[in-house]
Amino acid sequence: MLHTSLPRRAASALAAMSFLCVASAASGQSPDTELFVGEISGSGATVSFGAWKNVTQRAGYDNQPSFTPDSRSILYTVQSDGQTDIYRHDLATGSNERVTSTAESEYSAAVMPGGDRFSAIRVEADSTQRLWSFRMDGSAPELVLSDVAPVGYQAWLDERTLALFVLGRPSTLQIADSRTGEPQIRAHDIGRSLHRVPGRHAVSFIHRDGGVATIRSMDPHNGTATDRAPDRRLAGLRLDAGRGPHHGCRIDALRVRPADRLGVAGGRGSVRRRRTRHHPAGGQPRRTTHRRRGDGAVRALKTR
Repeated sequence: MLHTSLPRRAASALAAMSFLCVASAASGQSPDTELFVGEISGSGATVSFGAWKNVTQRAGYDNQPSFTPDSRSILYTVQSDGQTDIYRHDLATGSNERVTSTAESEYSAAVMPGGDRFSAIRVEADSTQRLWSFRMDGSAPELVLSDVAPVGYQAWLDERTLALFVLGRPSTLQIADSRTGEPQIRAHDIGRSLHRVPGRHAVSFIHRDGGVATIRSMDPHNGTATDRAPDRRLAGLRLDAGRGPHHGCRIDALRVRPADRLGVAGGRGSVRRRRTRHHPAGGQPRRTTHRRRGDGAVRALKTR
């Protein structure tokens, strides 16, 4: 069993909750990542990580996990046969099923408010990265924000308000209205970890300033930001967790069930992607490898 420490306020939220992690191992040129599910328990500032279960168990890229609001399943990204799509893992049955099957590539799925659809970052044929939505079965794709690109990550704050990590130099935190499509830049030089703050109409994010990374929360409407904690206060969790669960691998990201009100993510880097180009005369699409722009969900090929 793995033990680590958290700030006391964070530790008080822990009680035998489920969490996800992403572990990566070296595998030539392509990242070989796995998804693990486990339990967290804690008392005071001490947290224990229980048994881990590998829920993907295959060679290749499995990444960017996200619990569904009912905590019954996980949406995640899979790269297979030169194509990247969204899959679903059922926590009760242990089954994995493909959700999207498109000529484009989809990443970073998240269930939208209402639970009838999920949104995902789609890398389109011309490599544009925009936010799209799908029914829960992967059908009926719709463009959510036509004029915001390149989008890297997202967090739904309510049925129409989105917090977005938009790539650039520097990256920006943008708040967008899905009905009007209008974005507003609220912060510069942010990390890719965006989360709705439970019980509040606010978004948490990591802000970098002078080499110091600070966890902040922000009111999306007026842009008022509050420092929550320096990022180093959570670094112990990421580093200690990196000693398990898979020998020779480092955990680069954790995702906790929505109901448990704690989310921790770590790691940097970019991941190898596939771009789809349609044959000029029609027929089967032709795919070429490229790298997704941005920090990436986790660092691939990071081993001890």
